[in-house]
Amino acid sequence: MKLAVLGLLLLVSLTSALCPRGCSCSHDDLLSVKCDGAALRSIPILLNPQIRSLSLAGNQIARLDVDHLRLYSNLEYLDLSGNRIREIPAHVFQSLQKLKVLRLGGNNVTVLERDAFVGLYQLQSLDLGGNKIERVNVNTFADLGQLYFLNLSANSLHFVAPSAFQGLRLVSELDLSGNKLDAVPRALFAPLATLRQLDLSSNLIAELPSGAFASLSQLATLDLGRNVLGSVADGAFNGLVSLKSLNLSDNMLRRIPSKSLTSLTELEVLDLSFNSFSELPTSAFDGLSSLKRLVLAHLQNLRAVHMNAFSGLFKLLELDLSRCPLLEAIDEHAFEQPNLLRSLNLSHNRLSYLSHRLLDWEQLEALQLAGNPWNCDCDLLRFLPATVRRLHVPNVVCAKPEAVQGRAVAKLSATFCTDFSATAMSAVVVGALLTVLSLLLCILFCLRSHFSCLQPGKDEANTSRTPLYGRQTLLDSLTYEKSDLLSNKCFISSNPSPVGSQHDDDDYYSTVRTPTVYESKYAFYQQHLPMPVAPPMPPMVPPPNYPPPPSAVDESYRIVAQYPVPITEL
Repeated sequence: MKLAVLGLLLLVSLTSALCPRGCSCSHDDLLSVKCDGAALRSIPILLNPQIRSLSLAGNQIARLDVDHLRLYSNLEYLDLSGNRIREIPAHVFQSLQKLKVLRLGGNNVTVLERDAFVGLYQLQSLDLGGNKIERVNVNTFADLGQLYFLNLSANSLHFVAPSAFQGLRLVSELDLSGNKLDAVPRALFAPLATLRQLDLSSNLIAELPSGAFASLSQLATLDLGRNVLGSVADGAFNGLVSLKSLNLSDNMLRRIPSKSLTSLTELEVLDLSFNSFSELPTSAFDGLSSLKRLVLAHLQNLRAVHMNAFSGLFKLLELDLSRCPLLEAIDEHAFEQPNLLRSLNLSHNRLSYLSHRLLDWEQLEALQLAGNPWNCDCDLLRFLPATVRRLHVPNVVCAKPEAVQGRAVAKLSATFCTDFSATAMSAVVVGALLTVLSLLLCILFCLRSHFSCLQPGKDEANTSRTPLYGRQTLLDSLTYEKSDLLSNKCFISSNPSPVGSQHDDDDYYSTVRTPTVYESKYAFYQQHLPMPVAPPMPPMVPPPNYPPPPSAVDESYRIVAQYPVPITEL
């Protein structure tokens, strides 16, 4: 009995020695050891030599010892990320011919030796991200014929040799993001015929030459976001016949690279956000017949979306056109196939109006309209409130007119628009009728005034009209003002007297005469009607003592009258 107890204690002691403090060891079929964050300074040497998985992430290992790694030739998974490794010696992994996953990210590696990965014939995934690697030399990965994933992101790469990826005949995913690459050499990706995902984001790439990706016929995802792209050559994307997703966001593009995009007939997702477009011209995306999702958010200079800007997008389902602070209007004919759109984000723009003809609002499944100064006129209220309520769209508020300012669009209805329109229409109709009536009255008055003087025979036919005053009354006085006693008649004045004439002036200065046709009538009226008495003469005012006229006789000068003559007598 005592011997059995001693044997058990010995077995427990031996097991503890094989699994260091801070590690967890599994003795099942996986035979894995996990020593993450155990403050280890080197690779443990007393582990089970049959282990297949070893994780040493987050320790303080600064050096890779080839003798230590040789102890675990059955390893298939090795994680050395988050340590202090500065270099990867040549042939250090030569004994790990069964290794499939190697993680070396988050270290301080600055140089990749040419033979650093010799012997890793079965390696499928290699992670070198988050180091300080500056260069990738020729044939660095030549022995990695089974590799399908390579991560070189978040390094300091500014140079990659044209044949650096020679031998990577099965690689399907390559991550070069977060480096300092300023160009894409045409031959760089030539060996990667099987590549399906390529990430070149967060570099310093300023332009894309024609044919840069011509050999990548199987590429499905290309990320070029967060670079400094100012131009894209017309044939830059030639050869990408299988491309499904393209990210060109956060660059310095001033126009849509329409000619470059034309060849991407299989593209389904396109992100052009955070660029400097000022407009979306007609047929900007022509040729992208398979596109389903288009992101145009955060375009700080975008002001206009023109007619047929989205023409050719026969399968477009989702459009993000949000956070464009200068965008005030979208042409109502911007879409060629509006019935297919299912998701639309127009939030945080400067839009005040949307046309009901823009798209089929009843087919939408998701809609965002918050943060716009909506003008809730009749055209908008006829279709938008119902759509907002159906899709539960939040924060859609009217900015004008004043009658509905600050009110939620969802709480308004077409009834308000109908009442408002009826009142406005009534006012317009009444105003128009009054205006027309006023114009007609003015025209009639002008015509009457005009013809009253052009037709003197009109008064002759009216024999029943009684004159207000007789001829004698009109001519009784030469000095008393009688303009207020005259009726509205046409008068005929006598010919002016010749200058310097010696004839009597009496007939000349009695210039107000009635037509001769009335003289017989006046005689009749004077016999049967009482004549009005002329108003009394005003007291005679002695004339002022003017100086005598010059003694010299001037033929052009004569005394008109001895007494002042009223204006009606002239």
